[in-house]
Amino acid sequence: MFTTGGGVLRERVSMRYRAIQGHDRRVPIRLMCRALALSAAGYDAWRNGTSFGLNDLEALVTVACDAKEWIAAHVLKR
Repeated sequence: MFTTGGGVLRERVSMRYRAIQGHDRRVPIRLMCRALALSAAGYDAWRNGTSFGLNDLEALVTVACDAKEWIAAHVLKR
């Protein structure tokens, strides 16, 4: 499988997912995810085309920050 590593851990996440996909018939997916510091759920989302992009992540962070500020202003002042 990855005898020398070949710098796989330094690759982008999508490249690591492709490496898993190339070996998924021979090696358990969870084992490869653990070895490549990835989540199996993230791999499944990537494989199904439902993974979050940077814009989606930024939107989620913005919503979370807005919610935190609202809670601090309205709930914690009571």
